[in-house]
Amino acid sequence: MSKKKVWLYYHKATVAPQTPVNMDGSEFMIGVSIVPADTLIESKDKFEEDLSRNHMSALEVYNAIEYSPDAILPDSDLNKQIIKSVEHAIRRDLVHYICEATSESLKNQEDGDN
Repeated sequence: MSKKKVWLYYHKATVAPQTPVNMDGSEFMIGVSIVPADTLIESKDKFEEDLSRNHMSALEVYNAIEYSPDAILPDSDLNKQIIKSVEHAIRRDLVHYICEATSESLKNQEDGDN
C-alpha cells in the first residue's frame, strides 16, 4: 500500500460570517490548505469541496505543491504548523486549514503602521 500524498494550497479565500475560522468578521483569509490526496486533480477537488463546506471560495491560489518533508524546514511558525498539520491530515484523511492572515488583521496592521 502506497503512502497517500499531501498537497499544499497557498491561497486567498472569501469567508462568510458562518465560516468556522472567521473569528473577527473578515471578508477574506490568506492561508494554507493541507490536502491528503493521491493526485493533483483529486486534491483540487477536495480543496474546493472543503472551502465550499466551510462557506469559503478561493479568490487566488498562489501555489499548489506536493508536500515534501525535505522542502519545508521548521524555520517559521507557518512551516512548523504545516509540518504538524500534515500528520493530522494524513491520519484523519481530511483537509486541514491553517489561517495565516485575515482581512481584519491585515487592516489592523496597516492602521498600526500609520
